[in-house]
Amino acid sequence: YRYAADDETGEAAFSLLWPLADYKSRRGTITSASLLWWLMSYEHPDADHSAFHMLGSSNMAMIRRITSPAESLFEFNPILPVYRYRSQTSGGMSWDFCYGLIGMDSTHKQTRLTVLWVSL
Repeated sequence: YRYAADDETGEAAFSLLWPLADYKSRRGTITSASLLWWLMSYEHPDADHSAFHMLGSSNMAMIRRITSPAESLFEFNPILPVYRYRSQTSGGMSWDFCYGLIGMDSTHKQTRLTVLWVSL
C-alpha cells in the first residue's frame, strides 16, 4: 500500500499491491487510474485529452476510447478489429466494421462508402 499527497501542487497518488490498483490525481481531478495495468486503464493528463483502455493497452486493447482536441476515437477489437469510429473536429468522420469490410468516410466535400475493402 502506498499513498502520497502534496498540498502545494494538489497532487495525490495511491497504489495497492502495484500494479493491482493505481490512482493519481491533481487538484481533485483524476489524471490516471489503472487496475492490473492491462485490465483497465484511464488517463486524463489535461482538460483536452483522455484515454481509456480495457483488456489490453495502447492499440492492442479490446475496447479503446481516446479524445483530443483534434479527434475522438472509439474501437472494439475482441480478436480482430471489429468496429472503429473516428470523428475529427475539422468535420471528418469515419467508421468501419471488420477492419474495413464495410465502412464510410465523410468530409465536408465528399462521402465514400467502402464495401469488401473497395471504396465506392
